[in-house]
Amino acid sequence: MRFATWTCLAVAIGLITGAAVHAETIDITTYFNGDTFATSTSDSAGVGYRGANNEKFLYGGVLPNDGMITAEGFTFQLGSYTADNTILLESSGAAGSMTVDIANQRLASFAVIHSAVGFNIASASKNGTVTVNYLDGTSQALFWDLADSDGNNIDGQSSIAVSGLINRKFIDSTQLGDRNLYVQTFTGFNPAKTVDSLTFDSSSVGVAPNADTDADFGVYAVSGAKSPYTIIDISSKFNRDTIAIADTEPDGGGYRNNGDHFVTTHFNAGSNTPNIPESGEVVAGGTPFEVGPFDDPDSVQNNTWIKGIGESNDELDIADTRATKVSVLYSAVGFNASSSPNGQFTIFYTDASSDVFTWDLADSQGTNLTGLAGAAISDMDLWNTNTDSFIYTNERMLFNQDFLADISKTIDRIAFNTLGVADPSNDAQFGIYAVTLTIPEPTSLLLVAPMLGILTRRRCH
Repeated sequence: MRFATWTCLAVAIGLITGAAVHAETIDITTYFNGDTFATSTSDSAGVGYRGANNEKFLYGGVLPNDGMITAEGFTFQLGSYTADNTILLESSGAAGSMTVDIANQRLASFAVIHSAVGFNIASASKNGTVTVNYLDGTSQALFWDLADSDGNNIDGQSSIAVSGLINRKFIDSTQLGDRNLYVQTFTGFNPAKTVDSLTFDSSSVGVAPNADTDADFGVYAVSGAKSPYTIIDISSKFNRDTIAIADTEPDGGGYRNNGDHFVTTHFNAGSNTPNIPESGEVVAGGTPFEVGPFDDPDSVQNNTWIKGIGESNDELDIADTRATKVSVLYSAVGFNASSSPNGQFTIFYTDASSDVFTWDLADSQGTNLTGLAGAAISDMDLWNTNTDSFIYTNERMLFNQDFLADISKTIDRIAFNTLGVADPSNDAQFGIYAVTLTIPEPTSLLLVAPMLGILTRRRCH
């Protein structure tokens, strides 16, 4: 499960282009299986394109020595010219697919530098796929416009990133000019979901009988723009365990005096389909949230910021930032149907001003929703620790609500207030699980292998 503690597989290398762009690289050197850039006409070492032909692009005079290139608004870092620098994929068969771990990023878009050698102009369609594999186990396949390095079968999805490369066949020293590297941008996937890996696939690409049977595709670099979401760490406010993975949750947590828990493995009155994935990521209203730990059924794991009805204003400091909106994932237990659902939510700015909003409080049954909030997760079941039984009378819900912020101002802190909400049951409580900011401009990151000897790599644990 992925919560507040992260495995760091990326290293910051500074700024790329544009204003305040933060760059991160992911070392995918282990995925490189070919050396398709030659430093000279005598550089035949390593595996180039098309097996025995050992074809390579002579980079001299065309590609920069440091391997940094810019195309379609993305900045790419090519691999070392003196070591493996390419993911080689065959035009068909099992070797036509490669999955690359990108260390859990939310991406607004990404772009790929690629090319191919060995395709005949009469060959079949060059359309492959890039599959976006999400952390929650789902995936989404995107069109990949594969093309030969001489420009055959480009249908407009890809554009030339670098031209004028010379392709050299080291098997017979034949040299061919006017070869290209291409760039293709990918959008249309879910920017709110965390991407675990990308699968590049050319295994379904057909090859006409007169085409070379050892045609290869090459992937050189990937660059991406991060999604505009910032997960706020509210774990310092967690004071109760109200989300459980099983109905054996121990005493010492839950809502109210009853110890009520939402059980993630009971969905639609007790089925075994989880409604909160093990990753802890919940996407609601197009916004990602990350809930606290709930994977251990034998211990109390605080994952909820509990507030009782009528308690005083409770504030949370936020590292000074600007945002277009603040989104909250929450729910409640014990709310009386006749009570008013309206609390207050306040955004405090560093200039001492503030924005005050109605907080659409509601019981997890959905009572008294006024339309300001949406149902983030429906059909959850509530376990009562005191009675060791499920409450099935109404399927339960978690809610999400957005609060629009003033983008011209810097947010200093936020505050939740339930004052004014009636409480006939005395121990009714609201719980906040996650807070997410939407930042106006996505940042860029590099998903490539660094130039050996140019960038410093380190792995964090």
